[in-house]
Amino acid sequence: MTSSDVRMSALTCRCASSDPWNLAEQVGTSAQVISKESFLDSLFEVVDVWTLNIDVAEYLSFLQILFERITNQMIANCKTCILGDCDNGTELWQQDPEELVRHLEECLKLKEAYQEHYRLTKDKLLTMPKGKQFDFSETQIFGKFDLFCRRIIKLIDMFSTMQQFHALAEHKLEGMEPLLVVFHQIIAQFKDKGHDLLDFTNSKVCAAPPSLLVCASLTRGAAV
Repeated sequence: MTSSDVRMSALTCRCASSDPWNLAEQVGTSAQVISKESFLDSLFEVVDVWTLNIDVAEYLSFLQILFERITNQMIANCKTCILGDCDNGTELWQQDPEELVRHLEECLKLKEAYQEHYRLTKDKLLTMPKGKQFDFSETQIFGKFDLFCRRIIKLIDMFSTMQQFHALAEHKLEGMEPLLVVFHQIIAQFKDKGHDLLDFTNSKVCAAPPSLLVCASLTRGAAV
């Protein structure tokens, strides 16, 4: 990964927890940024350039495709941010669980910010009935991102559970040894499957094995 890739992934995640239209303050005055109003104007200008005529159906079809590609790029940037120095989702085990969970949560915030600003813009356009509207299928635009984030939520559950086990292991509580042995066995078996944990299109990948969650529940009970 190049330094520019790292910069872009960090920027993407920072957008999730702040106003994305204030990026100039975050990256310095030398950064190339545009205002929200200019962005909205340029969005429709791009469509004017790339559509052959002013047919409403063609206009909306192009914008629909554009939003879907923006969504795909956001998912790609999220994966880059999550993976860090890893090549793919099979190597997430190498990362520090606490830092990994933080990056995963930032991706959820990014998706929420993306949808919020889309809907705010859509509502604003509705107050101007004579203007162009956002009349698109939100399922097509956000569906893939929603599916990706469902996998992210499962990963957060799993790696948070691993954090809890590591914390309990450090305290060396009496009677915890058998449960910790079971925990390490479950994790080893899951790792051996070689799943790409970020492949959200593979429904066969269970990001949090049920046996791990049961073991976590027993561990919390034993700790109390």
